[in-house]
Amino acid sequence: MTDSHPLIKDLTDKLLKEVVQHVLEVSVEQYQIVCNSILKYAIASDTNVYSSEFIDAYKEYLENRFAHGEVCKEYRRFQHRVLRMLSSLAETGAVDFSSTAYAVKKYPVSSEIADLVEKILGSYPISDATKSDLRAPTRHFLWYASEQGMDPEHIDDVTVMKFIINEIPVSNSGSTGRTLRCIKYSTEYLKSHGNQHLHRDYRLLKLRNDHRRIIPAYTEEEISDIADAANSNDMISKRDLAIILLAYCTGLRGCDIIRIKLTDIDWQNDKLSLIQSKNHQPLSVELNGSTMNA
Repeated sequence: MTDSHPLIKDLTDKLLKEVVQHVLEVSVEQYQIVCNSILKYAIASDTNVYSSEFIDAYKEYLENRFAHGEVCKEYRRFQHRVLRMLSSLAETGAVDFSSTAYAVKKYPVSSEIADLVEKILGSYPISDATKSDLRAPTRHFLWYASEQGMDPEHIDDVTVMKFIINEIPVSNSGSTGRTLRCIKYSTEYLKSHGNQHLHRDYRLLKLRNDHRRIIPAYTEEEISDIADAANSNDMISKRDLAIILLAYCTGLRGCDIIRIKLTDIDWQNDKLSLIQSKNHQPLSVELNGSTMNA
């Protein structure tokens, strides 16, 4: 362990800094929410120092919430992943971005298949963090094929479709997009290395997004009521009003709003320019008069 008594708050801060630099596929807000939940639990339990006992206690708390239907299966699994990352940071000084701690035991494969997983992922120009995310579903796909009596050279379209239709909804429903990506990578690699039983073009696989809005948008009347409630003379209320109007005017994510500096604003042309936290892409948005005045 790099520090015999690391503070939980320090660990979560370090983890979030690593996430911003390495995790491009997953929203930073998700990690922030889980870290806030861990910190809230630490405060409630009067604990501020990391220990394996604290992690075990939080896991028990998480399982109780899951048992009572307060946490869904996917969110529970994601929280366990963040806990593993925090533990690796506390004990080794480095964040383990691998999501496969359980997958090796759940999908045991031969050393040859394990090597094949690395060759498949190594043949594509993806980051180490992305490889860690894709390693488990790639192993899962090849494990499933072997359970069907198929070695890599003889995996066929029937096996692939059975995996997509029968296996993914049961065991990988929370990471369908990643799993489909692994199927694309695996089938293309196998076809280019001697497999003559795969004829379909799985590069065309695409997860159909559900466009239903889970949380309905605020109406203009509701936005006006919220702004009126924050519109008073003290500095905190003025700050809150500016944040509300900025979010309403631009649609920016909360993680981007809290990082805005005055130097990001073009006061002459009523524009705001920034680098987005989620995809690291530049963005320029226009600001209306009310937002500029706030």
